[in-house]
Amino acid sequence: FAHSFSLKTPVAFIFGLPCITVFFASLVVISLRGGLTSRMASSYWLRWIGGISYGIYVFHVLFAPVFDWIVAALVPHASRNTAAGLRFIVGGFLTILLAWVSFRFF
Repeated sequence: FAHSFSLKTPVAFIFGLPCITVFFASLVVISLRGGLTSRMASSYWLRWIGGISYGIYVFHVLFAPVFDWIVAALVPHASRNTAAGLRFIVGGFLTILLAWVSFRFF
């Protein structure tokens, strides 16, 4: 409806966030019953991500300007979509790395 994935529009607040919330709450309930979803939810890599998830939550916002600067320095003439994709990759990798280092050593 909003023609964007941004959660800053009224349409996203009214429709998008509740739909996301219901989807993930349903996924948790389905995972509690057993079966394939339960086995997938208890996989090692998801438990590892869950262990460092608070660091991911904190660092992805805290270091967002640094990630933007890195992408701008690496590819200064990139298109908007290319820059956004690179910010996702660089920011995701560095956020997970920082969260793991924080969890491991602090």
